[in-house]
Formats: sequence, C-alpha cells, structure tokens
Amino acid sequence: MANITNTAIINITATEDTSQNVIVNRTVPNLNFDSNVADGVIYASLANGANILTLPAVDCYQFYLRNNDPALLITPQVDGQSLPQLYPGEVCLIWKKVTGGAPITAITLTASGANALCEYFIGG
Repeated sequence: MANITNTAIINITATEDTSQNVIVNRTVPNLNFDSNVADGVIYASLANGANILTLPAVDCYQFYLRNNDPALLITPQVDGQSLPQLYPGEVCLIWKKVTGGAPITAITLTASGANALCEYFIGG
C-alpha cells in the first residue's frame, strides 16, 4: 500500500457584518494523518435516491462531502447511520486517525433528485 499523508486544513472565522470585527479566527490543528489510500472526486453527478460509493480500501477513516448542487439535497449515510441532510453548499467532514478506532466501511449518498452535484474525498 501507499505511504501517504491525508490533510484537512480548516480555518473558522466569524466576522461581524457591520463593523467587520473578527470575533473568531481559529485554525483547526492536527488534521494530517499517515494513511494508505486517498481517493477524491471533484465532480460527481448522483442519481435520484441512494448512491453507494465504492471505497478505495476495505477500511477508510476520512470522509469529506460537499453538496455542490444549486437546489437538490444530499443525505450522507456512513456505516448505516444517517448524518444531517446537506443543503446546497453545505459540508460533512469525518477525519479520524487510521489507528484511531472503528473504520468507515460503507458510505451511501441519497440525493433528493436526479443529477445532484457533489464532491467528495475518502481516505484511510
């Protein structure tokens, strides 16, 4: 297997609209983990209903999903557990260490209509 590092770089900023004062500016640290696999799709068009993703390995530990569709909704399900429904522009992120516990073994994306657009990354 490959010896790679999967990294998520996240910055959380809250700015007051009128004064432009930055209330919160926080970079989430330490989201880079040694891994064996990485697979990403920057343009996926989902069928209406359930779409089962093919995992790049038996055990995966990182999952990122962004709903890029302008109108349709996408509901991710990881290992049989439904996660919050994603409206246009919303993101889901699970980022665990490869040695950090239970792996992700199944991902299903349920689209509210045909040709729902999204991007995703699966690593482990």
